[in-house]
Amino acid sequence: MRIRSCRLVILGLGVILVACSSSAQADEIHVTEPVPTKGRPTEVVVETAGGFPQAGAEVSVVYRPGSEVEHCGSLGITAAGGSVPWTPKEAGIARLSAAWADSAGNHNPAVNVSIRFHSVPLSGVIVAILAGLILYGTVAYGFRKLRS
Repeated sequence: MRIRSCRLVILGLGVILVACSSSAQADEIHVTEPVPTKGRPTEVVVETAGGFPQAGAEVSVVYRPGSEVEHCGSLGITAAGGSVPWTPKEAGIARLSAAWADSAGNHNPAVNVSIRFHSVPLSGVIVAILAGLILYGTVAYGFRKLRS
């Protein structure tokens, strides 16, 4: 019984070591800013599995992916440095994807990014103030009714 449990522990450690040592690299697409802002230019960078810039990749964007109002756009072809300029048109979630083919096959890395507003939306502030007035006004009205 003891020998069997030792074998299982050794087998488990072996599986963990193999899984940790074989870290497969993948193609990558990322934005130069951690959180892009609506209306401000940024760069989309496409890299190969080895971390080298990929020139000639076609980059596209899908705003609000998976929703009924999603829409697509093409950002263009990456330059020699593996980047293409991008100015986000809408705030929210966007899916950036790149596509190219070489001797190793077809490559299609993609990433979801969150795009923030360039400033606080005025309509959001007005709604928050109205909600606060309704909430605290109702509480004040209730206390006045209790006192009388």
